[in-house]
Amino acid sequence: MTSERMMTPEYASPEQVRGDQITTSTDVYALGVLVYELLSGKRPFQVNPGNPLEMARMICEQDPEPPSVSSAANAKVGSAGLSMVSNVVLLLPANADALSRMAV
Repeated sequence: MTSERMMTPEYASPEQVRGDQITTSTDVYALGVLVYELLSGKRPFQVNPGNPLEMARMICEQDPEPPSVSSAANAKVGSAGLSMVSNVVLLLPANADALSRMAV
């Protein structure tokens, strides 16, 4: 019997690609990918879902380029937009446990 993991590769968290238990931190990671995409105009990793080993290596072992470094970030968002998103991020809970306590 084989088991296939259900995920959207571009938003998959490290625990998803490793096959670990899915937790609230999985959702927080996906939210981080969305914020990164809003800031930079691209996803943190350009994954190839057809190559699961390469996808896992990228997501679990590599650090993405900071969104502020991306030229698309400066063109699309500008410093005012980056500042606004940074202020919103400061309002988010410090960790997944705090976020899960807020969820009802």
